[in-house]
This record gives sequence, C-alpha cells and structure tokens, in this order.
Amino acid sequence: MNSKTWVLPFSAKPFARCASAASFFPNLPSYSLGKLCHHFQIAHHNQHRAQGDAQATVALFDLLLRQNEGKARQEVIDPEIKVKTLPPKISYALFEGLPEATGVYYFHDEEGRVIYVGKSKNIKKRIASHFSTNLDNRKTLEIKNRVADLSYQITGSELIALLLESDEIKKYQPLFNRAQRRSRFQYGVFSRKDRQGYRHFYVEKIGQQTKPVLLAAVNAQNAREALRRRVEIFGLCMKLCHLYEAGGACFAYHVKQCQGACIGAESSEEYNLRAQAALESFDPYVGKTFFVLTRGRHAGEKALVLVEKGRYLGWGYLDETASFRTPEEAKAYIKAYPDNKDIQKIIWAWAKKYPQNVQFWKTPSL
Repeated sequence: MNSKTWVLPFSAKPFARCASAASFFPNLPSYSLGKLCHHFQIAHHNQHRAQGDAQATVALFDLLLRQNEGKARQEVIDPEIKVKTLPPKISYALFEGLPEATGVYYFHDEEGRVIYVGKSKNIKKRIASHFSTNLDNRKTLEIKNRVADLSYQITGSELIALLLESDEIKKYQPLFNRAQRRSRFQYGVFSRKDRQGYRHFYVEKIGQQTKPVLLAAVNAQNAREALRRRVEIFGLCMKLCHLYEAGGACFAYHVKQCQGACIGAESSEEYNLRAQAALESFDPYVGKTFFVLTRGRHAGEKALVLVEKGRYLGWGYLDETASFRTPEEAKAYIKAYPDNKDIQKIIWAWAKKYPQNVQFWKTPSL
C-alpha cells in the first residue's frame, strides 16, 4: 500500500491504542520509537522534537502497513477512527463493550437522565452509526455533545425490542425522541350493538373507550373517512355508523342506498350480515385473544407476548420447554405493560409478517 494515501489521525505514537508494538514486531529488545527506528534502519533526525519524531513515526507506520496491512487496520486504524467519531464523553472501552446483539439502547446525559432510546438488531453497530453519519446534522451534533453514558437491554427478539422501545420512550419522554413520545393515533373506529341487536360503528377518541379499536387514525376526520368508505362498500346505514345525526331515516335511505335499518325497515339479522363483513374488513387481530412466541435472549429460551380480547397485556421470557393451556396460565410468564395503539400496531404488523408464531384462543365476538 502506498502510505501517501493515508492521512494519519495520530500524534507521534501510532501504536498507543493497539495492544502492543510487540504484536507487530515480536522478539525485539525494545519498543521505544528510537530503538524501533534503529532496528529497522529508519532515519530519525531531531529525536524528541515534534517534527523529527513525527517524520520517524510516519516512516515506521509505512513499514507496518507494508508488512501487515490487515492487522494494522484492525488494531490501529479502525479503533482510532472510531475514537475520533465517538462523543467526547464516551470512552472507547465503553463503546467496545457494547454487544452485537438485538435489543434496546439508551443515551444518558451527565446527570444520568435518558435523552434518547433506540432499538436495533445490532446494538453496537447502530450506536456507532449515530456518531459516524449525518455529522453535519444539528440533532446528531447536539446528541453527540450531550451524551455522557450508554446502557442497553438485550431482548433477543426484534419484536420485544420494538415493544420495549415504544414503552420506554413513553415512560422516559427522552429529549431526542420527540416524535415518538405520544401515540400518533388519537382517534379510532369502535363497534357495539344496541338493545335491538343492530351493530353500530362510531368514531371516538382513543383512551375514552375500553372496547377494542377496529381502526386507528391520527385525527377524527381520517377515522370518519375510513368508516364512510365502509358504509359505501358494505351498504351500511349512515345513522347506525353515526355519520348522520338527524331524526328519522338517514340520508342514504332517501337515495335508496340504505335499506332502512335506521327506521326498523330492515331486521337486525339481515343488516348485521353486512355489518359483520365490514367488521371483518378491519384488522383480523382486533378483539382476539392470542399470543406470540418468538426467540429469546439465548438458546433454550422463548419470548412471549400476550393479547387478551384485543388488549395488549405484556411480554416475558420462558424456557422453551414450558407450556400453558389458557391465557391465565400464560399470564404467569409475562410482565404487565401499558396498552396503546402504537403497541397494537407493532404486534399486528408482526403477526401478519410471521403468522406461524401466532396462536389464537377462542373468545366471544365483539
């Protein structure tokens, strides 16, 4: 390799961060800069002067590259580059101790406060990317200047990492996770039956309801639009979907698009056939009781996520030989976590992607 292509980030001691110069040049009587230059017949003028020592160091480094480029890159160049990109308050030893495993990681400030939470399949690699990319980005620079410590939790499962990250962000309200602090889904579509047996659909703010959310939206208008599309597709009654509030028959009945459920002209049994089809057009996991089994933190362990009647209960770990037959037995293995629509979206998306990991229990209809 031509050493002129390298811009050295070192001072006069290129081996300061490697284990020992002896790993490159074994069995020498001394490893001082002067002795090394003498042994390899490298000119070393003006010893102990900055310029002379620097010139000798460059020549010695060139020799190192020519004799063992791969080892030099691994033990000298790569660590030094990493050190230069790490935050000033984070030691290289702390970074090197990070695991290359799936989990959740935390950035702390000097007071120990959590200022950022993230998740990754490779914690060490992901943390390194925070400080080696987007270096001109204001947020990146601000995080880099404020972070004083790193911590992590290994989850083994990517699903558990997603769930834990979402919960920890809402718990700690980190300064640099602004967009994820609160649920993005504020309104939802819900369902119930009235005393006459007709199925209703309606839009409410999530949090005011205990019934499962059929569809979540960022605002009430988007939720109503989604419901209005199902009214058209399945021939539902606008009044029973609470999109028409006037007395008497709904507007759709007057234009022959509603068969009169709003005024009792169509029986609840007939109407509910279409309403049930509309209900099933929402997410297939809504209102269901099921669990997800996925990989644990090590061989012989599984991770368990439990959902009961559409509500997320929490997650935990169990031995892969453990068994349970009912939701009550499964609860013994989990730690309770708060439910919200962001969490449900994560679980449902995972269940659709890996249906082989999902097991249902029979539950009453909504």
